[in-house]
Amino acid sequence: MIRIRPANEFDCAEISQMIRLSAEESLYPAFGDGGIQAFEQGISPAAIRICLLEGYAYYVAQQFDEIVGVVAVRDRTHLFHLFVHPKVQGNGLGARLMEYAFDEVGTNYSFRSVTVNSSTGAISFYRKNGFLPDGDMQIKQGVPYLPMVRHAQPPASIH
Repeated sequence: MIRIRPANEFDCAEISQMIRLSAEESLYPAFGDGGIQAFEQGISPAAIRICLLEGYAYYVAQQFDEIVGVVAVRDRTHLFHLFVHPKVQGNGLGARLMEYAFDEVGTNYSFRSVTVNSSTGAISFYRKNGFLPDGDMQIKQGVPYLPMVRHAQPPASIH
């Protein structure tokens, strides 16, 4: 059974390792010069700890004693990290983590749009979850991404 809980500073090293494992398969092949180094600096235990201290909302999916997924939200409206361990991918955990995090931080889709900078390999996942491209492919420090947005859904009018 997988349970989701808030992350804490004691999880930083395991979060970093799990993200790296997931990224090696899905992200690194698309990275340009310097991309892997820049990405790994951003997912180091120290970088994750700083994000936690700065108020990013991190949640982990835990199976037994192992972290098998992580999601982080910045400013209640930007999906900063979303990674699932390769051994449990394809079972809906990514979508579950994303919705859990936004519910926990109080994001109300009726009033707020939500953004993400999607890796090339995750674009179809985000499309399936209501996100649309919000610009062209970009590359920052050798890391390609597509800005995407899930627009606020106005409440249905009552007739």
